[in-house]
Amino acid sequence: MSMTLWGQRASNFDIEELCNINDGKPVPVLFVGCLMKTFRGQDYISGSAASKWYFNPDIPEVSAFSNRLSNERIHINHLPPPPPPNQPQQPQSMPQQEISYLADLQRIDPYDFPTNGCLCTVTIARLIADAPWWFPSCTRCGKACTVEGNTFRCYQCDCSNYKYK
Repeated sequence: MSMTLWGQRASNFDIEELCNINDGKPVPVLFVGCLMKTFRGQDYISGSAASKWYFNPDIPEVSAFSNRLSNERIHINHLPPPPPPNQPQQPQSMPQQEISYLADLQRIDPYDFPTNGCLCTVTIARLIADAPWWFPSCTRCGKACTVEGNTFRCYQCDCSNYKYK
């Protein structure tokens, strides 16, 4: 399985030292607290701050696994570092996306989302520092609900069912 490291984990990782310790042979690694995922047909492991890895752990399963791979060698593909910030990066080509408006996105069923995604440009005109970023929203029409007694009601469609957005 290929392994890609990002950020601080990549900066602090010394593959040459690990290969020297293991004489250029494959290094068994035990990953804990990771999720197995697939992206564009490739399997990968997704980790977080809670994830841990252990190189050459001293457990019977690793010994048996290492014995099967004793004649194989490690192939390391070092990628070049990203260009310095003062050089403009080339934009990546993206698949053609459907142009949508915010009202379209409010009505869309998340399970019927366009295959290539959609493009929605939003301009934030202002931010109110002391106002919350969420509000009670009508589950029928998506408009904001107002307080009515100890609950909320949408006066647009006279519905009392709401969720926070």
